[in-house]
Amino acid sequence: MCGIAGIISQNINKDKVKEIANLLSHRGPDDKGFLFLLHNNSIIKTKNLDNFDNSKLALIHRRLSIIDLTESGWQPMSDETNSFFIVFNGEIYNYLEIKKELETKGYIFFSKSDTEVLLKCYIEYKENCLNKLIGMFAFAILDIKNNELFLARDFFGIKPLYYIYKPNLFSFSSEIRPLLTLLNTKKINKQQIYEYLANNLTDYHYNTLIKDINQLESGSFLKVNFTDLNNIKIIKQKYYTPKIEELKDITFQEAKNKIRELFFKNIELHLRSDVPIGTCLSGGIDSSSIVSTIKYLYPDVELHTFSFVVDNFELSEEKYIDIVVKEKNLIGHKVRVKDEDLINDIDDLIISQEIPFGSTSIYAQYRVFKLIKENNIKVVLDGQGADEILAGYDGYSYLYIIELIKKNKLFQAFNFAYNLSKNPTKKNMFKLALKLIKRKLLFFLYLKNNKNNKNNLNLIPPYLNKEYFKDISFDYLNYFIHHRNDNIYDLVRSELKNTLFITSLPNLLRYEDRNSMRFSIESRVPFLTPEFTEFILSLPINYIISSNGVTKYIFREALKGITPDKILERKDKIGFTPPEKRWLFHMKNYITNLLQTSNLPFFNYSYIKEHYIKNLENLDTLDFTLWRIINTIKWIELFNLQID
Repeated sequence: MCGIAGIISQNINKDKVKEIANLLSHRGPDDKGFLFLLHNNSIIKTKNLDNFDNSKLALIHRRLSIIDLTESGWQPMSDETNSFFIVFNGEIYNYLEIKKELETKGYIFFSKSDTEVLLKCYIEYKENCLNKLIGMFAFAILDIKNNELFLARDFFGIKPLYYIYKPNLFSFSSEIRPLLTLLNTKKINKQQIYEYLANNLTDYHYNTLIKDINQLESGSFLKVNFTDLNNIKIIKQKYYTPKIEELKDITFQEAKNKIRELFFKNIELHLRSDVPIGTCLSGGIDSSSIVSTIKYLYPDVELHTFSFVVDNFELSEEKYIDIVVKEKNLIGHKVRVKDEDLINDIDDLIISQEIPFGSTSIYAQYRVFKLIKENNIKVVLDGQGADEILAGYDGYSYLYIIELIKKNKLFQAFNFAYNLSKNPTKKNMFKLALKLIKRKLLFFLYLKNNKNNKNNLNLIPPYLNKEYFKDISFDYLNYFIHHRNDNIYDLVRSELKNTLFITSLPNLLRYEDRNSMRFSIESRVPFLTPEFTEFILSLPINYIISSNGVTKYIFREALKGITPDKILERKDKIGFTPPEKRWLFHMKNYITNLLQTSNLPFFNYSYIKEHYIKNLENLDTLDFTLWRIINTIKWIELFNLQID
């Protein structure tokens, strides 16, 4: 795991290269490396910028040493002919298998690193190498002979990659902050800030919240040709779209056995490392199954787990964490967060995340990774992606009811809804969901009837300034109308794909990446491999959600005898859920001052003062939209951003 960056331009400033490298230092504190392509096409590779000369291309690497800790794994890495050079962030878990394949083709390896395997796999197969990989990655490969830079991002977007593209400038980075140093003006993208404030979306599109900074989408690559530095050209292409075709003839037992087999394979691959590995442990099914499988496969391994707990909180998962730690003989570590702690860390949290985020729950994760750093663990496994693959959120159950009704399976729909309503944790949510579904259907119907009017001010939430946002579009909502509803007879599967690639998971992966790398920790997510994901998404929906409303049904069955029964039998979902209302209550003076001194054009301040500031004393009526408002205000201040 590392930090990577690069610049293509007529004149590359040494101080700028140094500044970018320093901004990425937390992603790779173990080492650094630079490559410069001079105007005469000679190459300089160095750890020291003192001998810097005028160049047209620079590659920057900050190293977090995980596999092959020796100098052989140093980057930027080249092949033997000095024709290709790579900077790489991530892990290729099946690098040993690919290495054997390449050795049969005559390739010789001089290191034990996955980086060298990736480089030579690209030399052999070019962009077709991507579909051979199992891993998380963002990398750039320089092809000297063709004046080309090839950049790629992994299948799910686990590792980030941002870029600036202008005719005379191309630059990329693992994070946004280094790219901000290259912009003359740091302006906010109005459309994207609206999507965040209104829909809590930040990562579903190639645009970011900052103008001129884009992100390479998951499962995509870029080819950058710099033969003419005044007319740099790029080609972007999608290389991965999940292959999903329902397996109608597979039995439940066959599917269960296959899931166990694939999950075991994923865990074994994700344990490849030359440094000790720990795990995050929330007490839920996903993280508990990861640690339980590790101990099942390797009973004698010394395994450290890291958990977030809150005292005097009704949603604490501590009792479940303790069950797993005790039964599996783990070395458990817990971080206890006080209600007033958030205010002390809020600036660092916002700076680390780089762009606004959904809720204060991100702080719980931030503190877990801080705890991991304090215990000198460099690599952890975490359960991100499981909810999006295995229908872990309550909303999937409600969609399933609608899907059954659409298919005229009315008895099944009624029976499913009845069984679901008997679950004490879902009874009230079921009634609420029906109201929300009705409201959304009416909302989409309204949009369809007014599809030629993209600027209808009535669709803008009341806490926003309608005049400021009058020219934004509703592309996100149109996506749901024109794509989501096309397949009304397969609503659950459609929604699973949507949360994997559009709404939920892209945000969660960014939170995970920034919080882990803030403390120089590599976080691995073993649920997210194409083979595992595509297999589950191809199963009959009643394998994933049982007839009595149990989500992750087949996975629970597959892990029986491995994960503790008390965990597999859980019907509630908590995760890293913090006492957000209590935290915001303890910040009431901070929030009040922030809102009263703010003067951004985004907001309807009279509405905010009436509906939010007055409710800070009443935890029951506190609206979490408030977090997005104060997060935006503080973000603009900390990053010194400009507003049109």
